[in-house]
Amino acid sequence: MFYPKIGGNKIKLLHPNDYYDIHLPPIPDKSQILGYNLTRDEQMWRRQPLPHNFDERYEEEKYNRDQQLELVKNGDAVSVTHVDPVLERYRRQEYYRRKWGIWFMNGGEPTYITGNNYFYLQYAKSDHKENDGYPLYYEFSRDSFYFRGWCEENPFSLGYLIIGPRGSGKTQEELACILNRALISHRRRIALQSKSFEHDAVPILFQAKLLPMFNSLHPMFKPEFSHGTKPTDALVFTRKADRSKDARHVKFGDDLELGTVISAVRPGEIVLDGQTMSEIFEDEIGKTNPKEVADVFKRHQVNRKVVFRNHRKVGLLRKTSTVEEMKAGGAECYQLYKASDPKLLNKNGWTTSQIHRYFISAVTTDTSPECCDKFGRVDRIKANAKIENTLEALKHDLQELSSE
Repeated sequence: MFYPKIGGNKIKLLHPNDYYDIHLPPIPDKSQILGYNLTRDEQMWRRQPLPHNFDERYEEEKYNRDQQLELVKNGDAVSVTHVDPVLERYRRQEYYRRKWGIWFMNGGEPTYITGNNYFYLQYAKSDHKENDGYPLYYEFSRDSFYFRGWCEENPFSLGYLIIGPRGSGKTQEELACILNRALISHRRRIALQSKSFEHDAVPILFQAKLLPMFNSLHPMFKPEFSHGTKPTDALVFTRKADRSKDARHVKFGDDLELGTVISAVRPGEIVLDGQTMSEIFEDEIGKTNPKEVADVFKRHQVNRKVVFRNHRKVGLLRKTSTVEEMKAGGAECYQLYKASDPKLLNKNGWTTSQIHRYFISAVTTDTSPECCDKFGRVDRIKANAKIENTLEALKHDLQELSSE
């Protein structure tokens, strides 16, 4: 996204007075583009089906691997080596797509989506009532993933702040990015900070959103974990301790397990001070009360040092907030937004905040049938007219007008 690709294309993301040059990979041979053999009207995003007899193959593979593990524990084998060739090809294909992204035909146009976007559409099941609970494809969402990829690759960006309307999917998209990268990368330390802790310090962001997304994944895509089936505040991808005498032949260690931890932490200003983190996700920073919870601008001064060690970028900051009335936290969020202006760089190439901002307009996110087609393209003229009509009807009620 940030670096030019040989044979690739460059596009500009405009939001609203900022722009980012996004570099796409070259369009591959048509046989590598999903849906290239369909008619133009049928070319759209669809979740990809699993291999034939997927569950049966998986259960048989698991049984054979468990048998081999018993031989390893008895000292009669060195390691577990059995794999189903069909499942292994599928695993490798999905790893590649989740890391590097894919191309698909969308209404006659070759369209690229990033690896995190692919994971979000293909695997991030949530509370969507349509599409069996999985997200639908929208161009505004695709562009947001482009922007995220640009910040991830940019050595002069420690992350980003995304501001947008309620219901645009920001939080679910961020959690999909986090989970995808956590499951395909080793030894990552990831922290989640919400606007508050509720119900006796049980983090709702973790319990209600991230955990169901992880639990909905097929077991084949879940690494070994030691956190149990209903963790309260962390996903820990290490092996469970085995103290039986038969386990003396089983090898443990950083090279043999994922070693990644995703934990929900308190939203205070200095909670992560002195640590080194791979990613930090701060949700709803515009609604974080500076007196009761944290001043998000001050917290940013701490957190950016957590992902910037020895004068180099070692991690990523992800920040989001909904645009609406923000009596507590809005001023601090706006202060950070202004400090993240990509047009105002110092001589070292950094913004004041060392992160970048991205604004999502309500005009781009109207997914109603009258404004959005089946290819995920929003008619901004129609969407803007709907907004104007709504505001016109509320002009005599200043409180409601302000809220809208």
